[in-house]
Amino acid sequence: MGEERLGRLALSSEPSKVADLLTSTSQTRRYLSSNPLFPLRASTDLPQTLEALAVQGRMLEPLRLLTLADFLDSIDEARVGIRRMSGSFGSLEAVTANASSFKRGDCAGPREDRRLR
Repeated sequence: MGEERLGRLALSSEPSKVADLLTSTSQTRRYLSSNPLFPLRASTDLPQTLEALAVQGRMLEPLRLLTLADFLDSIDEARVGIRRMSGSFGSLEAVTANASSFKRGDCAGPREDRRLR
């Protein structure tokens, strides 16, 4: 997924866009210089899982649902880690702000209860 997105990057001559991108890059570099890597977890079939979500009315297979839940949980963990750090990381917070985890909702119980039986 990252390689595909990287391949779509293009140069920009719009000053405000360049400034936003440079700010995001600087914040990310500053965050990573004093913190561990983001705790993101994604299986190799995450792109297929996300594609399956696009089909309206189609339920995810249990393993794909667990894969998605684990990925969303890892985004939530990254968001919490970013917010705990001192300093301003507005760009990083904006990237993770709209992600939701299954942990806080009523979609799943505690992590140990989400095993396939």
